[in-house]
Amino acid sequence: MKNSIKMVGIIALTAVIVFGMAGCLKEVDNTVKYGPVHFKSDDTAKFFTSFSGEKILEYYPAWTKPSNAYKSYTGSEKAVAIFVVVRNPDPNPEAIPEFVYTPLVGAGTILNGTLDFTVDPLSPPYLMDWEDLKSFVFDFWDTKVVGGSANEPRGNVLQFWTYDSDRLNREIITGNHISLSQELIHFIYVDKKCVLEGKPKSGNYGSSYYIAESDLNLNLEEGWNTVWRKESYSIYNNIATISMEVKNPNNLKWILYVPRVSPKEEN
Repeated sequence: MKNSIKMVGIIALTAVIVFGMAGCLKEVDNTVKYGPVHFKSDDTAKFFTSFSGEKILEYYPAWTKPSNAYKSYTGSEKAVAIFVVVRNPDPNPEAIPEFVYTPLVGAGTILNGTLDFTVDPLSPPYLMDWEDLKSFVFDFWDTKVVGGSANEPRGNVLQFWTYDSDRLNREIITGNHISLSQELIHFIYVDKKCVLEGKPKSGNYGSSYYIAESDLNLNLEEGWNTVWRKESYSIYNNIATISMEVKNPNNLKWILYVPRVSPKEEN
């Protein structure tokens, strides 16, 4: 479950670089603007209003270049569940699973291709301790909180799914015939203002190699924060690089990842 948050799935897409994008020109968006990045817990409803009421797109598995990685969603109405995970409250130190889903912290619908949702403020039972939060979201750096343990926050990161097991990301894919990048937003809540710093460390996931691209330096406010994450992959070195900043680019869209169905299942 931890990997479902830490990894955003770009390695599953990298074959497109080699087999489907030869000769494609780099696509550049020079009109990117930025929205709000911090809202206090009391302003939760106001914060998420700015991300609701948008048309969604559906990830298109057969895409050959970033401009056709997504298509308009024209499917049926779907209910959306918004939740977080916390450490299993079972006092047994060997309790399985290690982390469990909380009751919903938000809900929404996809109707006529539009996503509408609301999110509730996160109360203490819905917050991870700092070590768990660090492991889930910031594990590619030797992450520390400036000022020491007294400033370590509790917090969590939202997950968006439909009741049909479709994942929802706020993201964009960019790239060319030799490299591919996926940008997305983590909606992260912390219970106190803090500054996170860290030097890159490396890690392995599956058959691919990940490494942080640069030092981590995030200024998080008490309440909600939009933490932008970019994961990039190049065919030259077979390394996926990770970077994070506190920002909210307006070119990211809500993307629905519908589970792929085999021809046998469709018949």
